[in-house]
Amino acid sequence: MKTVRLGKTGLEVSRICFGCMSFGKQTDERPWVLGLDEARPMFKRATTDRYNKTMYEKTGDRDIVDAVEAVAKTRNTSMAQVAMAWVLQKPVVTSPIVGVSKMSHLEDAIAAADLGLTADEIEKLEAPYKPQHVAGF
Repeated sequence: MKTVRLGKTGLEVSRICFGCMSFGKQTDERPWVLGLDEARPMFKRATTDRYNKTMYEKTGDRDIVDAVEAVAKTRNTSMAQVAMAWVLQKPVVTSPIVGVSKMSHLEDAIAAADLGLTADEIEKLEAPYKPQHVAGF
């Protein structure tokens, strides 16, 4: 079994125990991250569960992410700032709930308050959205 040493403590943990839900690219700061192919045998249900597919693999979701990314690149800002700025410009939202676990999250939230999106940008962000049925329990 592969293990990794964490941070300055050197604590040795199993990659499966610590990071099996951490998919993506390994970095020096996140050596425990598993690639999808490496993790797939451990997560057969994630790829075969019909309920999972109804929750997380909806048609058009990627198009929305791509629209947010395009506006963020045009504005030279983060996708988080664009998404929060969009939420803040909706009159039905009186107080967005922001989960902050890093200083950069707080900085994005503060910057979003001053990021006024144009009508054209809002249209680009909302164009790919397709109403969907409520999912979950």
